Amino acid sequence: MMILPELFKHKIRDFGDNTGAYKDIMCLKKLIEANPNSPAIKQVLPDFNMTMGMLLRDQYRYDESLVYFLEAVWLAKRDSIFDIYRDTSNHVGEILSLQGKNKDALDQFSKIELEGLPFEGDNKEYLARIYQFKAEHFFRNNQMDSTLYYAKKSLYDLAPLNMKSDRYALIADVYLNVYKEIDSVIYYANKSLDAALDMGAEREEITAHNILRKASSLEFTKKWVYL
Repeated sequence: MMILPELFKHKIRDFGDNTGAYKDIMCLKKLIEANPNSPAIKQVLPDFNMTMGMLLRDQYRYDESLVYFLEAVWLAKRDSIFDIYRDTSNHVGEILSLQGKNKDALDQFSKIELEGLPFEGDNKEYLARIYQFKAEHFFRNNQMDSTLYYAKKSLYDLAPLNMKSDRYALIADVYLNVYKEIDSVIYYANKSLDAALDMGAEREEITAHNILRKASSLEFTKKWVYL
């Protein structure tokens, strides 16, 4: 049974292949159901529920996803697991947003922001993640001023590089597609690219390059129009 945490660590959370991840986690689900009192099983339950929620979300099975996220929130709070509590609390709001329950989604984000962490942890990162998910909620609902406000608010000096790259890309995308402010697009896209290169993240690097390419195309079009 001790193989379970290693299987979980090296296979299930590899989201490069959601099909393989889903297959692995369903095997783990059967083991959990067959051995509910195993110490090894209990060790992976919070992570299992969070990952199951994410995989179901990616399959657009939002009702089922929400059940797993709520269970992960409860387990992470019980065991004082900061990163899982932080992320799954926000995923609850994300699912409500994806379901079109906008008031419920914003109520969830406000609730976890006002309540704060129920145990010791990185409060700046906790709040930054809330602002990140709120920015994505407003972007989803075409509220671009609020998107920019919360995307910028989600950034702080010690924010993880993956968060910085994603947030800068989102900000650049809004300036590109909504406000057509080329200088701002280039500034934030380059910051996204720098963060991506620093962490060796190919997906984020490609995103930043695509935004810069579109910005160059738009700038060229503008110059052509005014000739």
